[in-house]
Amino acid sequence: MKRLLTLLTLTMCVAVAAMAQSGLHVGKLFTSLRGNPNASVTCVQGRALKEYKLSLFNSLTVANDPALAKQVEDALAKDARRAVDREVHYKDGRLHYAFYNLGTDSNGLNRYILYSGGSPIVLIYLEGKAKPDVINSFFK
Repeated sequence: MKRLLTLLTLTMCVAVAAMAQSGLHVGKLFTSLRGNPNASVTCVQGRALKEYKLSLFNSLTVANDPALAKQVEDALAKDARRAVDREVHYKDGRLHYAFYNLGTDSNGLNRYILYSGGSPIVLIYLEGKAKPDVINSFFK
């Protein structure tokens, strides 16, 4: 029974995450890289995020896989074109840090993508009512 509940919860998390990130290139990565030994995917939603005024938190960490890291960077570059606001930092000619504000979706939720290059690389997608300055302060 416990296994069934875990599977059901995971399935619901994947479905909600996929709907929330529809149209985003990075959104596909959070589902397609589950189970990849060089990637760690985390999905959080619900009460745990309420105090931060967020409804969805997805993170992807990639270590020791340059091809996979390139796939993440390519997806990020495509979604970055949609950003209404951005803060990016480069180091040695490569993207080192990025904060992209994707604006508000049709449900009135603010959407953000954060990226940290290096080893490992970390990609985070956030969605909720939180304002950009609050989100940016979490990661500074």
